[in-house]
Amino acid sequence: MNVFLTLAFLFFIGSTLGWVLELFFRRIVSKGEWINPGFLVGPYLPLYGFGLCVFYLLSQIKIDDRIIVILIMTATVTALEYIAGVIFIKGMGVKLWDYSNNFRKY
Repeated sequence: MNVFLTLAFLFFIGSTLGWVLELFFRRIVSKGEWINPGFLVGPYLPLYGFGLCVFYLLSQIKIDDRIIVILIMTATVTALEYIAGVIFIKGMGVKLWDYSNNFRKY
């Protein structure tokens, strides 16, 4: 029960703080316009919550080499974001993020 409560708390904190950080990032990038980064009703982004829970669970694994831990965490969170993108594009027909128009083509 304690692990469930810890993961639920981390999910809530990660989802909410991720939404707040992305809200302010989009405000800065869009030059003063408030853009809601979420697709749900409410101030949270579940992807950040899942990411924080994955970080917590991976931190419980006892590995002596910190570089290996960082590489495992990086690969796992990258895979999590990729899987979420595929689920939304293929399963729901929604493209949550698109970087194709952010770069100049020469």
